[in-house]
Amino acid sequence: MSDIVDILDSTSNNDPINLNVDDDSDENSETPFQRLLHLHTSNSNYNDRKNAVKYILDALRLVNDVESLYQILSCTKKLADDIVTQVQIDTLEKFVLIIEYLISNVENADLLIKEYLFQSIIQTVGHGNNRIRKASQSALIRLFELEQIKADEIENDIIPALCQLEKACDDFKNESILLMTRLTQYVSNDLILKYFVPTIVQQSSSIAFQTRKTCATSIGDLSTVIPPAAVDQYLVPCISNLCSDPFWGVRKSCAEVIHPLAQVCSKESRWNILSPCLIQLLQDQSRWVKTAALRVLGYFISTFARTNENDEQINNDELKSNDQIDSLCSNLQENVQLTTNEKFNDFNYWREPLLTDINFDEVIRSSLNQCKK
Repeated sequence: MSDIVDILDSTSNNDPINLNVDDDSDENSETPFQRLLHLHTSNSNYNDRKNAVKYILDALRLVNDVESLYQILSCTKKLADDIVTQVQIDTLEKFVLIIEYLISNVENADLLIKEYLFQSIIQTVGHGNNRIRKASQSALIRLFELEQIKADEIENDIIPALCQLEKACDDFKNESILLMTRLTQYVSNDLILKYFVPTIVQQSSSIAFQTRKTCATSIGDLSTVIPPAAVDQYLVPCISNLCSDPFWGVRKSCAEVIHPLAQVCSKESRWNILSPCLIQLLQDQSRWVKTAALRVLGYFISTFARTNENDEQINNDELKSNDQIDSLCSNLQENVQLTTNEKFNDFNYWREPLLTDINFDEVIRSSLNQCKK
């Protein structure tokens, strides 16, 4: 009881109380580099390792010697490979900023990136966690944009990570197809034909409809970067199969890419394969598919009037082109019968206007008379 009285007396005299609380003065006196080294080695508390990520960029900006730089990157690699998911997420999400800083301020940054960061990106590009995958893919794209990826790294490291999808989850399959499509501007045509095209054609028969839809969307972009002969051999048969897909979203994607595909393929493929596909899509049961097909119909017909420079069997015969256009239009008239109720309008969607035959003058007069009463 006397101890309590002594404490109360000390507080009344504004004397400080010594409660043996840890003082943060040591933490405040430490540099970001020292804090990073101290926290990242904590094995008992993952929050310390999570907090260590906050000091990576500050430590890089204040680094003065090469040995300290190596230590910082070594800590970064260890945190990126941490067993705790949240620590991995926080570290990988800083990779883009770390890469940009190294390239801008450090000599031989490409060697440092390859030694300390590149393998962490490759190992997590297909991770089961969505945020980890997104962070790794963003860092990978940034490396391509900054021209830090060599040809041997593409074929030996990146392509196996993107194209080996047998055991991958459906989300990563979709992301991988989109990533391959985006990387076509940085990868040679030989590698695209050797790896990307077969992978996308194979995944177009996937059980997951979203994967098939993504494949159909990517075909339009792939057709612009590979030779027309490869388009006829691989992409045109693939889009022909997808046009009969049971899911309407896949068929709608086919209708949206059939015009860019027709621009680069041969006239034989355009006439014998793509034209029946478009007629089939115009007769589809889904109104969304019909609308998408009608939007590209005029553009598709216009491709018959232009000669393709890569066609060997087609001479510049305008009469033959006009005959094909007339024949296609007659086939459309015979096969696609639009009734008066089927108005392909983005606003109506075949629905008649709600307000018809209304005399607004009479409505205004009646409302004024009611107000006077």
